[in-house]
Amino acid sequence: MKSAPPAKRLKGNTMLNSFINWIKELIFPLLKIESTTPKIPHGHDRDTHLQIVRADKSYLKYLLFWLWVYAAGLLVGFVAISIVGMMGLSPLVALILIPIKIILVAKLLLMFIVTRISFDLRWYIITDTSITVRQGAWTVREITVSYQNIQNVSVSQGPLERYFGFANLQIDTAGSGGAHTHGKGENPNRAVLRGIINAPKSGIQS
Repeated sequence: MKSAPPAKRLKGNTMLNSFINWIKELIFPLLKIESTTPKIPHGHDRDTHLQIVRADKSYLKYLLFWLWVYAAGLLVGFVAISIVGMMGLSPLVALILIPIKIILVAKLLLMFIVTRISFDLRWYIITDTSITVRQGAWTVREITVSYQNIQNVSVSQGPLERYFGFANLQIDTAGSGGAHTHGKGENPNRAVLRGIINAPKSGIQS
């Protein structure tokens, strides 16, 4: 099977990016979300190791891979629903199947939008004295860890992460082993930098 020509792929990516940007322009003002690069923390504008970066694009490909896996599961559901519809058991059943299909497609589209926007809003702010992880759209979460309080730094990279070419860097400070207090498993004493390349060597790479 031949892949799409580069010109067509570029046109498809351009249209997709334009669609995502249109969504951002629509919902960001309503949610008062700032999509621009975070400002340099006060007093750190001349830091030697200052970096404000996003996760690597390989992490986005990883997220979209799992989305496609989910989409494949939905496709199986589509086929099953279509078979039931073609059996003609009842006109009422056929009418019920139509909104179900629409809902499944809308759900997949929404998951794609959320995945892409969540990636775009994930920022890592590295200064000479601390690392800040800023993430989230509906609820913005920002975790800052000071270098002097770091107790453990670990790198995780499973088979899929190795295939896509990134790793996750976890930084624990005092109390990171305690109970989660921010809901959804968030630990205020732990910062996780996802989608980092060359993590074992440098700890952070744009």
